[in-house]
Amino acid sequence: MTKADIIEYKRVFLLENKTLPTPIVADGLILLLIFFTPN
Repeated sequence: MTKADIIEYKRVFLLENKTLPTPIVADGLILLLIFFTPN
């Protein structure tokens, strides 16, 4: 999975999942995924 894939997943995930307590937390978690993903 490349960083572009994760960014696209993040965008779709945040659009489809409005039930998250705080989108900022989800954004932070996905940024961590991006940071720790090779490529």
